[in-house]
Amino acid sequence: VFPGDASAELNLVPVDRVAQGIVAALKQPGCVGERVHLATDNRISAERIRDIVREEIGADVKLAEPTLHRAATLPVLTKLLTGFKQPKLANALEKLGTIFGGYSEWGQPVHAVGNDVSVLGLSDERPVTEHAFRMLCRHNAYVQEFGKIRDLDEISRRERIWWDLIGGLESTTGHPAGALPAEAFHEHVRSSLDLETFTRA
Repeated sequence: VFPGDASAELNLVPVDRVAQGIVAALKQPGCVGERVHLATDNRISAERIRDIVREEIGADVKLAEPTLHRAATLPVLTKLLTGFKQPKLANALEKLGTIFGGYSEWGQPVHAVGNDVSVLGLSDERPVTEHAFRMLCRHNAYVQEFGKIRDLDEISRRERIWWDLIGGLESTTGHPAGALPAEAFHEHVRSSLDLETFTRA
């Protein structure tokens, strides 16, 4: 269950865009005192997130009414977790609900974009949120196996293979990997990798 109004638009931004903004800010004296949103004008709705999760990893997510979740479900859940001696998890859920809850509701805040280009000098070609979210799902499923792979050397080895695989796919198709439909992408991975050993087939 994910608390979110189906029409709410979320502004998920890949960390590389944020890193570019931070580095650019170090070189731009004009940004001192300015508020710069490293946001994208290619937002994604909660409904679309739900659909992508189903397409990419086969999970069936239900959208819960977010205000009710924050006012009723979350307090009950945090109380139960505290009762089961999980205060850290309860506290983390409460903080996340407080910080991000408003973003998944109807009429949520939408950050203005533009001064990332005019003030920081970043490219005006901002990340496409749907592509980034698809690739997040795919990376999590294949490279990290939903958190099962914990050995840092093994993750590093898989990252190199993944990087080459994605680069080759984008070079062949002429499109970002995140733009490829789920089934086409997964078929390419299955034909290119031995998923048992995570090596090139």
